[in-house]
Amino acid sequence: MTSSFNIVFELKIEHHYFDNLLCRDISLQPGPSSQNLMRQFPLRLNQNMNTFEFYVNTTNSMGDYLEYLKTKSETGYLDFEVSVTGQEFFGYTSLPVDQVPSYLYTSSSLLNTEESDVIDLIPDLTDQNPPNIFATIRLHFDDLIAVAESIPQYRITFEPRETQWEYYIINRSNLDLANSSISGTDDIQFEGPLKVVLQNGEEALKFSSGDQLLALSEVPKYKFDLLTTPPMNGNDEARLRTKKIFEGLPNPNPLQMNIVEADGSQRVSSPMYIYV
Repeated sequence: MTSSFNIVFELKIEHHYFDNLLCRDISLQPGPSSQNLMRQFPLRLNQNMNTFEFYVNTTNSMGDYLEYLKTKSETGYLDFEVSVTGQEFFGYTSLPVDQVPSYLYTSSSLLNTEESDVIDLIPDLTDQNPPNIFATIRLHFDDLIAVAESIPQYRITFEPRETQWEYYIINRSNLDLANSSISGTDDIQFEGPLKVVLQNGEEALKFSSGDQLLALSEVPKYKFDLLTTPPMNGNDEARLRTKKIFEGLPNPNPLQMNIVEADGSQRVSSPMYIYV
């Protein structure tokens, strides 16, 4: 018997924390409705990097076959479940700071947008997802039938979290850091230094990006250096003696975060501890 698998739709999941947009810390599997149909009919879900393709085995027109599947479906949609496999996802993803949300994406949502024939699925919050399921995706047969003559392309996009970067400089070499600063190639100004005492009782100099929230990224996009400049003391040439104390300060670890209050709202800070 000849098999004829034809693609129904493509679903791409992109995360802008990664240069290649491929997120390794989530997985997608068929949900209960899809599994029920896949047990009865020759349906297939293939994954190619961050793109998922759903196939049916039919020689009929795609519209007619989807109409048939609709009559056999108890829900009227194909569903898929997204689970988080790495806790770093909650650190580097732009999500609410006070809770772990649970999302529902549907092909019929009025929030969805379309650009260059790609349909961006926009989520709603839900409390109906099973435990350990971060998001549910429902692609309704009516929506798939309406575009059955083409191959609809759906996309889910996650943005990187933006945080307040905080560098804590612990001076264990008795360096003169009275006129220290943080400088970089980008137009980003760090507040400080501010003398603080860490939880372990050790003194440190704190630099903060303040209201300038910087996006996290797997591959560093910012380069900052710790500098020290001798006091002027009437000597205009003193600034020419600016010295790099630490070249290439680290970027944040997405698992190390604090919640700070600012102007009556909460934001996420990324603390980094530098020993010199």
